[in-house]
This record gives sequence, C-alpha cells and structure tokens, in this order.
Amino acid sequence: SPKVSAVRRTSITGAPGAGKTAIAELYGEALAASDLRAARPQDPSRILRVNVRPTWLDASDLLGAVHPLTSNFQPSVSGVFQQLIAASEEFTRHGAASGVWPVIFDDADQSPMQAWFADVLRSERGARPQRTLRVFTPHAADTQSAWLRWSELELSPAVRWVATWGGGLHEPGAAVRAFAPVITLRQD
Repeated sequence: SPKVSAVRRTSITGAPGAGKTAIAELYGEALAASDLRAARPQDPSRILRVNVRPTWLDASDLLGAVHPLTSNFQPSVSGVFQQLIAASEEFTRHGAASGVWPVIFDDADQSPMQAWFADVLRSERGARPQRTLRVFTPHAADTQSAWLRWSELELSPAVRWVATWGGGLHEPGAAVRAFAPVITLRQD
C-alpha cells in the first residue's frame, strides 16, 4: 500500500528561527490531510506535537511507566502512548486505508534522543508492516489496569515520526541519523 511504503520518518535541522517547527507542523497537516480528504474531515488530534524536555532520560519520559508503589501504569504527559494506541486501533480496523498519524518531536536535541526513543528505534527495525513495542512488563502492573492490554503495542505503519533539531545540547546519534532522512533549513 502507498501509506506503508511512504517516508515514515523525517528530521528537520537548522538554526533557531529558520522555521523548523512551522515546517514540521505544516508537513504533519499535509500528511494527515492527504489521507483524510476522501474518507473524513481532518482531525487535528491525529497530529501530535511533543515538546522534548531536557529532563528526558529514557522511554518512560516518552511513553510512561509502572509506578513502583501502586503498580499502576501511568502514561507520560507527552501523549505519545495514547497516540500510538489510537493509530494501532485504527490500523487494526482499516488496514492500509488508515489515515496518517504524524508525531512531531519539537527540539529533539534538548535531550539525547537515542535514550528516550531507543525502544521505538529498535521496534521500527523489523521487516513487518507493524512492529511490536514493549511499553511495560505486564506482570509488573496491576491486573486491573486500564492500560494492561497495551503493554505491548503494535506500531502502526501509518505513524509518521518527525523531529526538529536546532543545534541544541544533543546531536543525533548514529542510530537516529540512520533512522530518518535529514532536511536542513537555511535562514537565507
């Protein structure tokens, strides 16, 4: 299907003020609108913009974690976990007719992306159209947890990853550079 074979990952770099965030948001809107125009009106919740924080150190900052005292899984405030669930559920129902789900990481250089995005990088390397992402260990969570059924999540091929890099503290590592083509914006 065209959606599965389309570019699924993009990095946008450039100096501060070059328009990286604006381009990433327009790109996300264009991706979502092109897939949705015939089927249903554009749904802004399909496009998730995540402001990367300097405190992010691992996947729990991106997706969430099981609280050690209560055994309840708590999704991260980033919203990425819920976005991945929605994309996965839609792909399960509609297959290749699913709409695109852009996830934009703004200022990805605020924290080492290879740390907080490592689990996604590993799961995206598979050969299947959907890849399994282990979010948390099911037996570590309360058996009544509303999130238990998504402890392992099939990543939809309709998810599009976009990251902006502004020359901040952390340069993308080799695994991140190999993951996505880079578009460099110049201010002139």
